[in-house]
Amino acid sequence: MAASLNGTNSPLAVFRFDASPLTGAGHAVRCLALADALAASGWRCALASGAAASAVVPGLERCGHERLELDCAADAEAGTLAGRWPGGCGLLVVDHYGRGAAFEGACRPWARRVMVIDDLADRAHDCDALLDQTPGRRAEDYGALVPGGCRLMLGPRYALLRPQFGAARGAALKRRRAGGPVRRILVSLGATDPDNVTATVLEGLARAGVAAEVEVVMGAGAPHLAAVRARASALSGKMPVTVTVGAGNMAALMAAADIAVGAAGTASWERCCLGLPAVVLVVAENQRAGAKALAGAGAARILDAPAGITATHVAAAVEGLCRSADERRRMGLAAADLCDGRGVARVVVDHLPAERGRDGMPVTLRLARRGDAAIMLEWQSDERTRRYARGPRVPTPAEHEQWLGRYMGKTDGILTIILHDGEASGVLRLDRTAEGAGFEVSILVAPEKYGRGIGKAVLALARKLLPGDDLFAEILPANAASHALFRSAGFRPVREGLYVSTPPDIAEASHAG
Repeated sequence: MAASLNGTNSPLAVFRFDASPLTGAGHAVRCLALADALAASGWRCALASGAAASAVVPGLERCGHERLELDCAADAEAGTLAGRWPGGCGLLVVDHYGRGAAFEGACRPWARRVMVIDDLADRAHDCDALLDQTPGRRAEDYGALVPGGCRLMLGPRYALLRPQFGAARGAALKRRRAGGPVRRILVSLGATDPDNVTATVLEGLARAGVAAEVEVVMGAGAPHLAAVRARASALSGKMPVTVTVGAGNMAALMAAADIAVGAAGTASWERCCLGLPAVVLVVAENQRAGAKALAGAGAARILDAPAGITATHVAAAVEGLCRSADERRRMGLAAADLCDGRGVARVVVDHLPAERGRDGMPVTLRLARRGDAAIMLEWQSDERTRRYARGPRVPTPAEHEQWLGRYMGKTDGILTIILHDGEASGVLRLDRTAEGAGFEVSILVAPEKYGRGIGKAVLALARKLLPGDDLFAEILPANAASHALFRSAGFRPVREGLYVSTPPDIAEASHAG
């Protein structure tokens, strides 16, 4: 995880999340993913949680962010946080089922902006932004629960995944398309699995009689870890079972698996990002809505038995999925369409510290909205813009509206509006390449804003937004200004008209070698 090495003059983001043997590690993992990204873009990040969090998420001890263990009553937490950071914070992120409008409102004098991460839509919030990664979630679900003007980020496009998942996506989806029999099954019922559902799953896999290797992933604090290890050893005569504790390479394990058996929690979006077909078990009430949405999208087989999931249930579901290569292919594609692993970037867009144009004015980004259609078309229609466009024909307003609507729901692409001194001044598009090896950068600066150094500032923001990805740009030979821009921003020519910017740490390593 990225260390928060930024100085005390950097803006501060404080995360209040829940993590315990009962609730698991999901809240902590997604908050850490966002905290690491904010830290990479220039923020100073701090994590506030109960004392049990470290046992459930060992990575907290080495994450590099400031830490505060809360041991006070819930109604005293706002005061405790204010006392720990008396200068206040630019952003408070709350990811806790037991906190709502009362806690968030009490933090208002101290927190400039409040963002809530929720997936229940069952309580009121006092926040400026709310993220709910549940598929099919609608704005109406929060209509009476959040203040007017609250920005809603809804659906798996905003799922907060660690960068390793986005990086592994291209190769994983290529492997899924190639097909093949089921040789590896990944089992992960959360970091703690307090009800030992893993033992039931192992028994079900043994009954299914599938000729595949099984890898079980659990956290070091899982209360039934010893029992699972014993059960895995007892089943060694029927199937090879490996028990991995505290896996730091979960994306690689998912990419290498052919199917998964897991819980309907945060890991659902990790599996979707990598197109991994899955049998998903509902092991907690708060997972039911997400599981139902996964099933509706064709992205998983769901096991939800009110009387309890049995080994017989697991055996039937796994055997059926292993038997049907066509179902696995369809399920993997449907899952991959739900989540591209770039939710963190879509959230960070609004919080990137400004770069400066040549005129000294701040240059920032925000996600594009449907209401931007008219101004975007106006920019595209200008003859100075069309001169170097790939397609010379200006789209009609109807065509442009349709394109924008499709793009807004698209995975593997990030569409943003460039702001110059707060004024909409162009468009930055980041589209994953067909090979999945990085993102193509496309910049459109409003013609009336030419000559102010906006393009170079935007390229610096793009690098902060996707710090671990290769960025590519393809430029027509006659577009001398764009060639000069990308060279000045550190992009290297690969071949005529094609430039690349590699992540700084990769570039430094290759140059040092």
